[in-house]
Amino acid sequence: MSRDRILTPMFLVVFAANLFQGMAFAMFLHLSGFLKGIGAGEGVIGLVAGVGSVFAIALRPAVGRLIDTVGRRPVVLTAAVVDLFAVLSFLLISDVGPLLYFVRSVQMVSSGSLFAVLLVYGADVVPVSRRTEGLALFGVSGLAPLAFGGVIGELTLRNNNYDQLFIVAAAFVGIALVFCWFLPESITEQEAAGRTNFRRAVSRRALLPVWWLTFVFSFVLVGYFVFLKTFVEQTGVGSVGLFFTAYASTAVVLRLGLAWLPTRIGENRVLFPAVSFVAIGFLTLAFTSSVTGVVVAGIVSGIGHGFTFPILYSQAITRVSDADRGSSMALFTSLFDLGPLVAGPILGVLIELTSYQTMYAVLAGVTIMGLIIYGVGNRQLGVVNARGGVAPVPTPL
Repeated sequence: MSRDRILTPMFLVVFAANLFQGMAFAMFLHLSGFLKGIGAGEGVIGLVAGVGSVFAIALRPAVGRLIDTVGRRPVVLTAAVVDLFAVLSFLLISDVGPLLYFVRSVQMVSSGSLFAVLLVYGADVVPVSRRTEGLALFGVSGLAPLAFGGVIGELTLRNNNYDQLFIVAAAFVGIALVFCWFLPESITEQEAAGRTNFRRAVSRRALLPVWWLTFVFSFVLVGYFVFLKTFVEQTGVGSVGLFFTAYASTAVVLRLGLAWLPTRIGENRVLFPAVSFVAIGFLTLAFTSSVTGVVVAGIVSGIGHGFTFPILYSQAITRVSDADRGSSMALFTSLFDLGPLVAGPILGVLIELTSYQTMYAVLAGVTIMGLIIYGVGNRQLGVVNARGGVAPVPTPL
């Protein structure tokens, strides 16, 4: 049964690398404060994020091709080194100018590439027979920074010294780089020779519902990750720290205790209730007027996230050939950049025209509608088996 073990030494190395790169990324939840300090207004802050996202999305297909052809190891080491220098380069920025846009864009491209290749490694090192369970456990390395990274950032900024924040972030990237150094090349010559082009790889019919629901998921998460802070400030209800502590802690506990559930009873039998919990979390925020309500929303949303992400992650791996795994993960991760890029302006205007409560209620409806379309798409393509899991990958388009 050794081949079915999840917690292998290599799994732990990939886990640690992803954990520390996630901690570095979490430090940048405080970037808006730094930007305001050097004279940036809300519009400039949004523009800095938007420009970086555009470059990250545009270059991700090329990164996917490199992962599948040149190999995992060269990409992960290059991305980690570039990310380290990009983070340290923030120490040179003292005003809003070309250097700021350049450094932020490079950092978003490198951190996004590192995220993509580490997700590929995560899929490489878990046994196929326990893939969803293994990926759920691996995903804890991405959730833990959400719970602790922001707090560490706040402690680092007690004296409002952003140089210290960037140094701590660089230290986390440096530690991730050390773990990345011990990652072997996991792509075989046969896989490299058997890959298709990026467009053909990611346009398999069986993948289309996965891309759709992943985009919807990334779109609605903007309601938490971008607008929760201003919601709390305007309403005076709860706190961002309480929400995300409840959110991430619940998701981590679920993955540690029930990661086996999708494999046991079928992925979609877990996915549909999980996405519904995400919608319930939004409705809870829409109608809450107490700290308790915000915490409950965090718990309910954490239940949803705890299962939704690893199942979509698993399906994006399962529904593509091993030779095209890098391309699949490149698109999968780029959707988490595209969602905020599209949702940010739309939700901002919606809040200005109506209210935060309306925005959260609308997001609940978008979540359920997205889930229904995903289900219909799966049925029409015939990729759902009797247990609610995923059938063999059909012929690509």
